[in-house]
Amino acid sequence: MNVSLHQRRHFHKKPLLLLLLILTLLHLTTKTLASVVDNYCGKDWVNAANACPLHCPSGDDTECTTKLGEGFGCFLFTGCHDRVEAGEFGDRDPVVDEEEEVEEEKLPVERTRFCGVDFIEAMLTCDEGKRCPKGDECGGGDVCVENTNCDRPLVVLDR
Repeated sequence: MNVSLHQRRHFHKKPLLLLLLILTLLHLTTKTLASVVDNYCGKDWVNAANACPLHCPSGDDTECTTKLGEGFGCFLFTGCHDRVEAGEFGDRDPVVDEEEEVEEEKLPVERTRFCGVDFIEAMLTCDEGKRCPKGDECGGGDVCVENTNCDRPLVVLDR
């Protein structure tokens, strides 16, 4: 059998390509599983990340509304999985601590609107120079985002 040098080079690339494909699929599967385990229900992302009331692996809000009622949604990347597994919530049912919730004073929506590229940027920066009380004051590719919670201190979650 007479195999040319070109054919030998091409043949040696196939196992490498197969290995790269397998590693890529393994990485994507691991990444997908990691994001699914941290999907938890809550009234908003902060509530979900703090209370970790119910795991919602599908990422669908109906998992939460069916079991917890209207007003609950499924939020991603909450950091709940490790804390629930570690028993941080003990024997208590972390679902809804309605009695413990203190009704917070709600500011008018005009005071919680800030400009940013997206919700996360507006929420994290809370730049006073980027307020948009009317909702149409942003420029330069920014959007006006309301309910940023910029009137409240940023709470750092312990890991």
